[in-house]
Amino acid sequence: MNCAKMSSNPFVRTASASLAATFTAAVVPTGSALAFSCPTSKHEHVGDAARLAVHHPWKADSNDICVSLDHHQFWVKAVKLKRLDNGNYAGVSYARPSVDPRLSHILSNRPDDQYSYHFEIAPDGKLADFKFSIKRGGVTKVITKSLEAVNFADPAIKALTGVSLAKWTDQDVRKFVSKWGKSAGQKIDGKWEGAAATISLAVASAAARKIEHPSALFCYAPTFFENAHFRGRPLTLKSSASNLHKIKVYNAKMGDRITSLCVPDGWEITAYNDAGFKGPSIKIVGPKEIEDLAKYSMAGDWSDRISSIRVSRH
Repeated sequence: MNCAKMSSNPFVRTASASLAATFTAAVVPTGSALAFSCPTSKHEHVGDAARLAVHHPWKADSNDICVSLDHHQFWVKAVKLKRLDNGNYAGVSYARPSVDPRLSHILSNRPDDQYSYHFEIAPDGKLADFKFSIKRGGVTKVITKSLEAVNFADPAIKALTGVSLAKWTDQDVRKFVSKWGKSAGQKIDGKWEGAAATISLAVASAAARKIEHPSALFCYAPTFFENAHFRGRPLTLKSSASNLHKIKVYNAKMGDRITSLCVPDGWEITAYNDAGFKGPSIKIVGPKEIEDLAKYSMAGDWSDRISSIRVSRH
């Protein structure tokens, strides 16, 4: 029996529907067991979640972002950007940099659906590539596993459906299992793929804005730039540096060379005019971005005069 004949045979369609209904009723929880709500402390709107996932990945790791969209809930995994050989930036998992980013469609009492996606951003901030793949969990997985265990030649199946399915080929069985597992999954777990696509594209959009704004691309710790507007050689410090004249970035010493800087949330820095943490100083508490130290009115012109920096967390 080929699949075209199988799908057009009303008796087999009836048998298929009966089997699907029977196994759905047998293995799928109902009522409140299906419900899930994002924890209030972790719930974010789509745009905020996307920015958090990309701009502050250390905050977004370990299932810290929960998004509700179109009556579906998702864990949004943290994303970092990786520079590719072709000059583009690719989104990768913050926790596992060799793996594509992922969303988890949250389901109660059954395995979550997994939505993996890949995107690349060109240096001008334009989306260069986007694709996704789905590994279904939920009812699809539960029903599929249950149906795979069925012996379609068993007389009990005939008694259940009123139709003999003993002549089904392995290919018929696989297509039946795939079709009805997915169909039942969509009816019970809902059609969530569109919501997942919306969230993943929002993350890609946040990544594009991050690349357009270079300070955000580097600023996972206090970062100091050679030129104004976060351009030129970047120096990222996670600990204090007593003499920038001894620190090279791309073969250039960074003493008396810093013109812009960014300090992320949770960090603070004190910049000194002289080496050894001496001389006039300015203290900056994150989150703070200074595009041009020559125009930093709170402390006068500090462009090209910083020689040592104390760095601390708070």
